Amino acid sequence: MRLTGNGGGPGWTLPLPLLLVVLMVGALVAEPAYQADKRPLQCFMKGAADWDAAEFKAIQDKGDLFATWPPDEAGKAAIDACGKTLWEKHQEFFTKLIATWETVIAEPLPTYPPEQVAALRTTTPVVHLSFCRNMGNVFRLVAIHRAWAGHPEEALPLFLLCLRFSQILGAGDGMPPSLLQAMIGVAIGKFALGEPFWDVLGAKDLPGPLLASVSTHLQRLVKEEPDISVAYDVELTTSHNIVAAETYGPDSPKRAELLAQGGGKITKEQLDGFLTTMQKEMARLQDELRALVKKHRSRPRELADKAEELSADVEKSTQTPPTTAQAIWEVMGRTMFVVCFSNPGKALQGHLEKRYRLMGSALLAAVLVEEAGKPLPLADLATRLAPRLPRDLMSDKGDRCLIRVDGNRLVAWSVGKDGQDDRGDPKKDFLLFVLTR
Repeated sequence: MRLTGNGGGPGWTLPLPLLLVVLMVGALVAEPAYQADKRPLQCFMKGAADWDAAEFKAIQDKGDLFATWPPDEAGKAAIDACGKTLWEKHQEFFTKLIATWETVIAEPLPTYPPEQVAALRTTTPVVHLSFCRNMGNVFRLVAIHRAWAGHPEEALPLFLLCLRFSQILGAGDGMPPSLLQAMIGVAIGKFALGEPFWDVLGAKDLPGPLLASVSTHLQRLVKEEPDISVAYDVELTTSHNIVAAETYGPDSPKRAELLAQGGGKITKEQLDGFLTTMQKEMARLQDELRALVKKHRSRPRELADKAEELSADVEKSTQTPPTTAQAIWEVMGRTMFVVCFSNPGKALQGHLEKRYRLMGSALLAAVLVEEAGKPLPLADLATRLAPRLPRDLMSDKGDRCLIRVDGNRLVAWSVGKDGQDDRGDPKKDFLLFVLTR
């Protein structure tokens, strides 16, 4: 599974201290996490007892199997074999989770007060990035296997639970998310909301009541999709706390190391003054980014360009050698800012692409419910859907997203990050959905 694909998230260049704080998603649980009274994230993070390292290693690269859809015969066999193995080994877990999926998915997203954001520290329990990525693959593989085995009623709940998992990551499972953590949620959601999901959603033998329930839950997931501004704002606070409290705070080893290296030539008071300089410079740049998000949030392409320009300008400014002690600490503040906000434009685009896919899937499900088991010709369906498509925020014209019939496929799309209409090319445009009949 690619976390930095088309429109994906930031580059993987963060240092270890930042990586340790970006995945504050709670401790792994070993008890049966599929019970109705358990939190949704725990249903996916049952892992420690059941998903061993060897099993994950076999799964890790399976995301490549989804690069082209529909897959060729060899690819289909590989996907089905892997999904079947997972299903058979963990059938009790999946069966009970599917049986209670509506209770699990209906649990509200976590919220957090401002003081909790301000108090964020690196001591929060963490799990590995690869674990979240692989759990997304687990549910996708099993969902596709169950669909191909003639059980779309089992596949759809697994897809939707995977979507909820991605939202919970973005909201931090009760803890403030970091930008990287939120982008992992985006990546998982984007891959769950792909053609395999749309194929199952449009399956002829899908029970009507289940489709209606899925439609209702998709509408709610659209309303509850975490906003990119939340992740950015929390990342600003988090990165400042790392610098101020964890790295250079009164009891940190780094502070003691700096004083020792000074050989008595730098006092605690002087060090505090330098740290204040660094924090002020970092805070100044953070405020600039906050202002950009606030000013351009309704124009994502412009916001992405402005954020990238800010990041590039700040990085360029760090290349000039400082000549004073104060300038050294100002450069350190700028460097920390650049490290924290690698590829901000791609992060914004990734969030928007996921949102479009979610809105498109919800719209498709609603129209399929309206068909009531009597499929319309694709051309008639396109005519019915066109006025209901969302406004395309990536278009300079402010038009609605686009839809067309392409042979036996109905394709809806946004013009994507370059603002140019490429007729629903998934490499250039943002797909809302693809319905094949």
